Amino acid sequence: MVTCSVCGRLVGGPCSDIVSGLHAAIMAATEGPIPTAEEKNRIMTAKKELIQALVKRRALDKQLVRQMIFLSNSLTKLSLPRLK
Repeated sequence: MVTCSVCGRLVGGPCSDIVSGLHAAIMAATEGPIPTAEEKNRIMTAKKELIQALVKRRALDKQLVRQMIFLSNSLTKLSLPRLK
């Protein structure tokens, strides 16, 4: 787990650097007066990248769960001689 440098929340996983960087961009773009068209574009781009990173992370999490289940099932079926 890594602490976000912007808000101090814990973020983790393979996308943590991406999420933290996008969070910083969104926070910087939304502070102060009404955002300009350029700032709005940056915010929308950051949101799209964040969504893509979250989709990628979800897929990796699902893959990890499948591998853990496979290993668990394999170890259950594996019969080893008992040690005396």
